[in-house]
Amino acid sequence: MIFGLPAYQEIFIWGIILSLASALISRFLANQQEIKKAKKDMEFYRKKSSEAQKSGDLKKANQYMGEMMKASQQQLRLNFRAMMFSLIVFVIALGWFGTAYADATIASPLPIPYVVQEGSMSWFWWYLIIVLPFSTVFRKLLDVA
Repeated sequence: MIFGLPAYQEIFIWGIILSLASALISRFLANQQEIKKAKKDMEFYRKKSSEAQKSGDLKKANQYMGEMMKASQQQLRLNFRAMMFSLIVFVIALGWFGTAYADATIASPLPIPYVVQEGSMSWFWWYLIIVLPFSTVFRKLLDVA
């Protein structure tokens, strides 16, 4: 235990810190304007492809799908560096959590199938429950695409 708090509180704090770190990494290592442009292009070509399919023009529909795939690949390429950096940070953090909180169990009032067993869950599930919503909130606040 680092902060001298109960395990569930420490994991909560670490979850928030890592969620914020992930959003900041994405914000500063990926070109947000280019990513947003690629997303708009994907949506545009998806709509065009759908319209072409409805009108029966499969050649045009396939052409639009190809353009949509190019935009998707562009988005993935733009996000790749930030994803790799975040992955390294999270692998190190989760490895450390695994040793620091190996015996920690978190009491849960909710019976979540496969997660909560006999009224408690492992540190990993508690961490996921914390990280998922906070990551979404921080990404929205920092306008991360």
